[in-house]
Amino acid sequence: MANKIFNVTVTMPDLAAAHAEQEAKVESSNWPAAIKIACEEISRRPHVRGKHIKSAKITFSVLDTVRRSETERRQDSPEEAGAQGLLFEI
Repeated sequence: MANKIFNVTVTMPDLAAAHAEQEAKVESSNWPAAIKIACEEISRRPHVRGKHIKSAKITFSVLDTVRRSETERRQDSPEEAGAQGLLFEI
């Protein structure tokens, strides 16, 4: 199944201006799971941890779609893995 890379931005007006907007990139198969993973990651950050957050605005966008079979095939193939070619004699 194809996973997607999401860019999740959380704006928290209760924090100081420098830390009010937090961003995380996560890989997930659907957007609810991506938001949950990103919010857990953001809540572990030192600027957010231990603060009482009353409200937040969550925005997200899909950056890319990743298929596991395609990435495995690309890494195994020397043409797509960035190989320089073979040496030959003249």
